[in-house]
Amino acid sequence: MSQIFLVVRAKIKPEHVKEFSDFMKMHVAACKKREPGLLQFDIAEVEGSPNTFVFLEKYADEAALAEHQKAPTLAQVRENMKTWAEDVQPMRTNVWPEITAAK
Repeated sequence: MSQIFLVVRAKIKPEHVKEFSDFMKMHVAACKKREPGLLQFDIAEVEGSPNTFVFLEKYADEAALAEHQKAPTLAQVRENMKTWAEDVQPMRTNVWPEITAAK
């Protein structure tokens, strides 16, 4: 069973960057606290592209991703993105098991 990476690129409207940042810090902390199958959740600002952020999320397996989909703050993120974002591009990938198993 391979791990799952979600990579989401979001272009946030300038007037909503602070609100986005404050809420997402809370959301990431809450997810890390309540989801043992969440292996990584980072948000990076794209250099040279103002107000563009990339979410890097890694889940142990499908069950961990399904658990994340139930996160109470995720529903609010999705709703807020309708106002905050100019564009959101999600991408789901599967990590090669032979690489994650290698030590």
